[in-house]
Amino acid sequence: MNKLKKKLQALLDVAEESGLNNQAIIIAKEFLEYNETGLCFDHILIQMHEYDIEITEATYLLICDIGDKLKRTAESYSYIKELIKL
Repeated sequence: MNKLKKKLQALLDVAEESGLNNQAIIIAKEFLEYNETGLCFDHILIQMHEYDIEITEATYLLICDIGDKLKRTAESYSYIKELIKL
């Protein structure tokens, strides 16, 4: 498994541990399995945001790292910052 897929799996693990619903997890895993890394990333973030799944600063840094590797602008996923728990 390459580094990007490992990081996406780590993000998926965080989402699952934080209570993201099973259907969203299954879909994200399918995207990852078929090397649809961008779709996997977008799906996880959208679902976490939709269900108000709290994240830590470390998780946000992981999201930024993945976003950078996917050549996404920080603005494209900046909405997820509001989920950081204080």
